[in-house]
Amino acid sequence: MKRTQLNKMQKRILFYSYDFSYGLSLLMFFSDNYYVTSTTDLDSIPKMFSKNKYDLILIDEEPTDKVLSLCKYLKEKNPNLIIILTCAYKLKDNHKNNKLINKSIDFIFYKPVDLLEISKALHLSSVVYN
Repeated sequence: MKRTQLNKMQKRILFYSYDFSYGLSLLMFFSDNYYVTSTTDLDSIPKMFSKNKYDLILIDEEPTDKVLSLCKYLKEKNPNLIIILTCAYKLKDNHKNNKLINKSIDFIFYKPVDLLEISKALHLSSVVYN
């Protein structure tokens, strides 16, 4: 787990990826403008979430039942929380979990991820939810 320096005006992001290198690259990209905490342990997210106030959670994982259940739990605890999912999987219109995906995840980005598009989503979410 890695943290960046906290500026009182910075938004707090919790980032999960099983890929340490990918997590490190995103952490470096966002650390100038956001307070970023990262983890490679998906199961640690609820505990980290309960101990800290995050404005956004970025999850690098396919929308499995486990991930969607986690997102639903997080949204129930904080409806204003922004959840972004990055994945390689292309969702189909008839995906069995589309309703849950639409209720629990604010943005989905497919790999290869455009970091500028994620930055725009972060900025948009800051404007909309503040």
